[in-house]
Amino acid sequence: MGSKALEPGAYFLVGRHFNNDQGQLQTEVPKAPNYLSIASSNADVVFEPFRIPKFGMHGGGLREVGKRISFRITDGSLISGDTVTITYGDRSQGSPGFQVMSISNDAYQMPVYLSFDGSVTTNYLLSPIEFEVVGTAVKGVAGFVPSVVKQGTPFDVLVRSEDEFFNLSTGAHPGYDIYVGDERVAEIAPSNEGLQSVSNVEIDELGFYYFRIEARDGSHVGESNPLKVVEELGDQILWGETHGHSGFAEGQGTPNGYFAFARDQARLDFISLTEHDLWLDDGEWEHLREVTERYNDPGEFVTYMGYEWTVNKGQGGHHNILFRHAKDVGRVPAQLFPTLDQLYDGLNERYHASDVLSIPHAHQTGYWLLSDAGHRILGRDPFITWLF
Repeated sequence: MGSKALEPGAYFLVGRHFNNDQGQLQTEVPKAPNYLSIASSNADVVFEPFRIPKFGMHGGGLREVGKRISFRITDGSLISGDTVTITYGDRSQGSPGFQVMSISNDAYQMPVYLSFDGSVTTNYLLSPIEFEVVGTAVKGVAGFVPSVVKQGTPFDVLVRSEDEFFNLSTGAHPGYDIYVGDERVAEIAPSNEGLQSVSNVEIDELGFYYFRIEARDGSHVGESNPLKVVEELGDQILWGETHGHSGFAEGQGTPNGYFAFARDQARLDFISLTEHDLWLDDGEWEHLREVTERYNDPGEFVTYMGYEWTVNKGQGGHHNILFRHAKDVGRVPAQLFPTLDQLYDGLNERYHASDVLSIPHAHQTGYWLLSDAGHRILGRDPFITWLF
């Protein structure tokens, strides 16, 4: 413990990211899964479990309050030098353990808060425990190819081995034969790599094609996305994601892991990480800018700096704000610009309309005058808004 004593009434709150399929923690049945316990090196300290309302990314999210398990000190005091141990899936009384989330992740977070005075509204996030969640044995396979290629032009086929939860699998992989129709066009030798690529594949005939990927031991078969072979390249089909979260909000993992997955496994063409402005501090914003710039590779993998402007529906609803460039951009946050008109006014003061993209995030009220009214009143260029 630190230098400040914890007296009766103080408590530890065990949070969780609400977008998470981990096991539901409980303190009632020691033999059941996901049993949560607490202990201290100070034998005089007694804890009582209870549930406390928690709003935000480690509680019920943005729209409701979730009740999270907490442990209140009812007797004794924790002083400097004492230790406190919280055990997830405590097996000492028969519990089979704790079920972590099924999605692989580079930094699975287990957040814990501390309240010194017992206040429901005032508690402090301790440094969360983080560890990696990895895939298990291979159960399936999928292929990734470009959507459109020019006939006779070499391209790559990415083969991704997957576990039962569609994570990148680990351990031994059986090797694969890759077919187009009945013709075997490539092969992959057995290895311990779950992600492998075959280069310089060509198709000379125009048309639509799928690649079939067969495990050499006969255990599973997969397929690629469709490929169109054309005589001359015209408009391209590009794939991307304009909205996502990491552990900086209600997601899990790091920004680095988010971009790496999009580039290396999902094989997207463009991506943006749009964390809620309500939960971003300046240090996190600068980290997001650095990662966004580091992964940006024009012509290969394009990253857009962005954030999610977060207000309730009556004020305009959530909007993802994407910037053309990551260098020297800052938020126009909901804390200071709490209505949609104010958001657009703030963006207009700082940026040219052609350098910002606003995407309503499914929270619009249907009152379509909630938009960039300044371009009508002041005669300025409107910010581009895409509706999905």
